[in-house]
Amino acid sequence: MTRVSNVTPTITTLAEGTIDADGSFTSMTRLPALAPGTYNVQMVGTHVNGSTLQLTSQVTIGGLGQFTSIDANIPVIR
Repeated sequence: MTRVSNVTPTITTLAEGTIDADGSFTSMTRLPALAPGTYNVQMVGTHVNGSTLQLTSQVTIGGLGQFTSIDANIPVIR
């Protein structure tokens, strides 16, 4: 997760883990309380063959700590 700004962002890792052989991912990670602003939330997974799937969504947090917008996931496969 990174805050969107004009400076080098600080990257915060919320969780790490391994997905079962059948593709099940039963874990859930809650975002920490966030200051108002816009953030990129990213999930990155690496397959055993070395391929990487990255999903990024931009979220905006309002003055009361609530989500005011959640954009669509943008997938990148490498």
